Amino acid sequence: LYLSPDNRAGMNQSFGPVYNAISGDFYFISRGQVHPPDMYRPYHLQPEPRAALGLDEAGRTLFLVAVDGRQPNYSEGLTVIELGEILREYGVYTAFNLDGGGSVTLVVEGADGRPMVLNSPIHGRVPGLERPVANHLGVRAARIASLHR
Repeated sequence: LYLSPDNRAGMNQSFGPVYNAISGDFYFISRGQVHPPDMYRPYHLQPEPRAALGLDEAGRTLFLVAVDGRQPNYSEGLTVIELGEILREYGVYTAFNLDGGGSVTLVVEGADGRPMVLNSPIHGRVPGLERPVANHLGVRAARIASLHR
């Protein structure tokens, strides 16, 4: 995923010099179609916590996706195909898989200005415990009033 200084996003397509970029390990939606099961490793066909990035067909809406998992009676996770079908319902035209598993954590700025975790990560089989990792994707966006009511 390439991001330009003027906030344009492109998958395998930059808009001039690269300003920011992030990679994943494979596409699971291309041209609006979810790739068939024979494209994946067995791990991808098991329910797991997942993280993904997607774009709509116009390339104007970026989807940041976090899926919880490994938490019986809360969330078992999703297969890549299940995730692809859900994202297609939201209009995702192209999507790729990021490193998932227990490090999947989605955070926003809370009303008090402090970080607020939106999902339930899992580390060491402890639901809600964040895994200490050294990388992340940060996005600065305009505040949405409905998140702070």
